[in-house]
Amino acid sequence: MNPFFTRTLDAGADIVACHGPHLLRGLEIHNGKPIFYSLGNFIGQNELVEHLPVESYMANRISPDLTHHQFYKTRCNNDVKGFPAEIRFWETIMPIGT
Repeated sequence: MNPFFTRTLDAGADIVACHGPHLLRGLEIHNGKPIFYSLGNFIGQNELVEHLPVESYMANRISPDLTHHQFYKTRCNNDVKGFPAEIRFWETIMPIGT
């Protein structure tokens, strides 16, 4: 358990949600409040980005004229490859209370 996160909750926060990798990490419950060490791709605001940097399009050999949404649909082949298709990214996590 990370002391900074527990102090944050003890000081009045209702939740601690960390980010980092595009994978799930552990979850802890401290005094009935959750600490999410990473929610993977659960929280994302990709729909707010109209276009990615041109390097992203070049690396994936995708036309830079496509919108952000079209880029992802093309890159993942309509959700049959990459993150959307891999079950490990959609597995659940089990909280352990303290």
